[in-house]
Amino acid sequence: MANWSLDGAAAVAAQFPYTFNAPSEVALKALAPGQRVQLGVKLAGASQPLPAAVTIKLVSGAGQFGGVFDNPIADAGINSGDSVAFAHGHILRIENDTTPNPLAQYQTYCLVSNQVLKLGRPVGFLYREEAESKEDSGWCMTAGDESEDYMDSPANVSYVTLGAVLNVDDSIVNLLDSPAGAEFVRVGETRMFVAP
Repeated sequence: MANWSLDGAAAVAAQFPYTFNAPSEVALKALAPGQRVQLGVKLAGASQPLPAAVTIKLVSGAGQFGGVFDNPIADAGINSGDSVAFAHGHILRIENDTTPNPLAQYQTYCLVSNQVLKLGRPVGFLYREEAESKEDSGWCMTAGDESEDYMDSPANVSYVTLGAVLNVDDSIVNLLDSPAGAEFVRVGETRMFVAP
């Protein structure tokens, strides 16, 4: 018996609103064999789906598809070329979709303490440096009480999209347009921030 299922795009978008949004109805209706889509493979007992690239092989009526996995997912026992049946509601992304992505502004990367990202603590301090590339936002975010030694260890920090941090704590969303050099500290346990 399979230890995985396909997660619905609406459920994933609700759980991770800053990193996933369901494709438009126009883009879904235009899907054809040969196109690649991304589905969410949910392992039994896992809280987050694994992204899975699938090439469409068959399009049938009422938004039903047949396809094959492009890459293996070892934890799910999925091999490249394994068949999968899915529907419109399972598609998280469509490769080469030209529809404007409302989440594009949250796709640049930032450095974040694992106290925030993995332990779910709220962002307590954030600052922005000059971005090193177009993929980099320049933002660094911490819970606010990490030591310098803690932050210097690669095991304690992650380089992820802004959207991944916002899924944990979106109280900072209105600060993200601030220029390089900006710094903010959370006021107590509120959702308010001030410049230090």
